[in-house]
Amino acid sequence: MFKRFKNLFLVMAILGLIFTTSYSGPVKEIQSIEEYSAQVLGEDEEDAEDTSQTIIMPVIKKVEKKEDVKKEVQHMIQTFHERRTFIMEQLDQCENLSYIKPHGAFYIMVDVSKTGFNGQEFADKLLDYGVAVVPASGFGKGLNNFIRISFASSKENIEEAFSRIKNLLSELKEK
Repeated sequence: MFKRFKNLFLVMAILGLIFTTSYSGPVKEIQSIEEYSAQVLGEDEEDAEDTSQTIIMPVIKKVEKKEDVKKEVQHMIQTFHERRTFIMEQLDQCENLSYIKPHGAFYIMVDVSKTGFNGQEFADKLLDYGVAVVPASGFGKGLNNFIRISFASSKENIEEAFSRIKNLLSELKEK
């Protein structure tokens, strides 16, 4: 049990060193992980080597691959951009909903006032359809008639959510 705690401490300590240094040189600043873990944790060199090889080295290797990290970040940015575009296209098809175009966040503020509901009421109605959104009233004055839709979910989940949102809007229109 204590060994696990020491290993966790070592991971946190090394990650702290890695993430507080520039990406250009965490390994240069950490001369020897084995020495560091032995010094900080009082482990013998063999235990320190086991700890670093099984836990720390994969993390350092990942950080060293700056190009891989850049590619992953670019992929995430592209994915969120595609989801944002998809959500805006879906909202453009919804007669009683308008939105504030997001420029950096991964959620969109949607005005639901033309539905006859405020944000809280509309969010509650959507729960009956299996769609969770956040009433935007907690995000600032003047947002009582807004909901916040996240695009951090998968595109498939977003597609299904909009199918259900459109069902709700269709039923409201019939009334």
